[in-house]
Amino acid sequence: MFKLWRNRYVAGNTCFILFLVFLFSLTFAAFPNAASAAINSIDFTGTAPQGAITIQLNPTTTTDFNNVVTTLLNYLNNNSTTVTSGVYTSVYRVYDAVYGAVYSYTVYLVYNAANTDHLNTITLPSVVYKYWDGKQWVPNAYVEVPVPVPKTTSGGGGGGGGGAPAPAPTTTPTDYGQVQVNTSTGTITVTIDAAKVASLLNQAAPTVVLPVEVPAGTTVKQVEVPIPAQTLQQAAEKGKAIELALPGMQVVLPPGVIPSGQLTGGNVTFKAEMLAGEAAKPYTSNLASGMTAASSVVELNLSTAGGSASLARPVTLALSYQTTADPNLLGIYRYNEAGKQWEYVGGRVDKAAQRVQVQLSHFSKYAVLAYEKNFTDTTGHWAQADIKLMAARHIAAGKTDTLFAPDDNVTRAEFAALLLRSLGIAEVQPAAARFKDVQPGAWYYGAVEAASRAGLVGGYEDGTFRPDALITREEMAAMITRALAYAGKPVTVDDAAALLARFTDAAAVSGWAQQAVAAAVKSGIVAGRTANTIVPQASATRAEAIVMLKRLLVNTGAI
Repeated sequence: MFKLWRNRYVAGNTCFILFLVFLFSLTFAAFPNAASAAINSIDFTGTAPQGAITIQLNPTTTTDFNNVVTTLLNYLNNNSTTVTSGVYTSVYRVYDAVYGAVYSYTVYLVYNAANTDHLNTITLPSVVYKYWDGKQWVPNAYVEVPVPVPKTTSGGGGGGGGGAPAPAPTTTPTDYGQVQVNTSTGTITVTIDAAKVASLLNQAAPTVVLPVEVPAGTTVKQVEVPIPAQTLQQAAEKGKAIELALPGMQVVLPPGVIPSGQLTGGNVTFKAEMLAGEAAKPYTSNLASGMTAASSVVELNLSTAGGSASLARPVTLALSYQTTADPNLLGIYRYNEAGKQWEYVGGRVDKAAQRVQVQLSHFSKYAVLAYEKNFTDTTGHWAQADIKLMAARHIAAGKTDTLFAPDDNVTRAEFAALLLRSLGIAEVQPAAARFKDVQPGAWYYGAVEAASRAGLVGGYEDGTFRPDALITREEMAAMITRALAYAGKPVTVDDAAALLARFTDAAAVSGWAQQAVAAAVKSGIVAGRTANTIVPQASATRAEAIVMLKRLLVNTGAI
């Protein structure tokens, strides 16, 4: 469909007639250089201004649309003496809603690239381009792009034209309030009825689940959930968690998640923005080597009337993933705005539900990323798979970018640092040292001090830790057994001698370490270096350390 009204300011312009003829060949034209396009001013309206030149078309591809608009802007730039330099880009989005294939287009026009105050974002179908003719602003051209109606395969006949209106938002009642879904904008607004949730809080379940369902095929871009302050107060009093079961994610707010001083009435608003495609590119286009995105970028925010809300207790976040990568290599990462890079947070992978779960102490931008790190010297090694898995969890680091040195030995300080990293325990920097040979300023000071305070490591009778001594297999087994207890998975051994009897060198296990080594064997964390020897006094290798730590994480449920 094509309509044209002549404007008195450009009447008789033969160049424009040639431009109109050229539009019919745009489907086969090469995409012009968008950077050359410019526009002097921009305005938005729902109807074409009187006397404006109007072009109405039904594009079926983003290429057609880009060609039409870019050619139009180039024409304006070349025929208006006052047009200044600018930047033009376009974004093409598809929504599986209503008819299963509804197209929309967004145009970004910058009056001056150095002045962001003039940044405009306009969503077609209606946008007016203006230029200054020396006397006044003239609406030079009006482009309208209706939503195309997909062709039908029944009913016969041809038929044509016309666009389908954007679907109106739908509101669905729930047992806790209502959910409004706008499939055109991808916006979901949840209304919570405090009285209904109060009734749910009286039930026996430790967690009140508030499911948010949307029509199949809806591309969700934003979810907003205002939670009445009194609801959070009641949940804290009853010791109940509130789970927001949202599309692509679950957020569990534990009882007392917001400090009571911030619950002064009104709502605590949870907001999630899902950034995908072009919107996610600023955050995913420069991932570190070996990393690939496995989910949308999700920006989370929790606020009160007074501003951002702080978290008194960790919040559990589960993000769904879509990837062809090995799920064992997935983790949740936080985007560091200052450093412009992703930082590993952690995450337990649920392969059945295809999601990764982690606990957060504050809200920011998060995403599921896969990290595949390959070392040239682990190919074919007996510990290759476990080293790769632990590298994906940022626990196993190479000695260089390409070498892991799996058969090198490990010092006591190095293993203490690895153990701390595996359990997610932060280092500490006390003013006074616990061990006389572990002093502030040493790279391992914070790790050894934190491990000692957590009860994971001990020293010698002379008050030393001997950080640079090579760790033995029995010392490593003892530290890992203590780590099991720290993680709430203690192992009880009734008869250590009987458990160790299958090893021909069981007598070599030190008396102080027998119970710990037996517990590590019972839990499956420590196996023999051979089928019938445990070699307790041998120095442990880097590969053995990583494999034992991986088994520790399996035992604690982290993997």
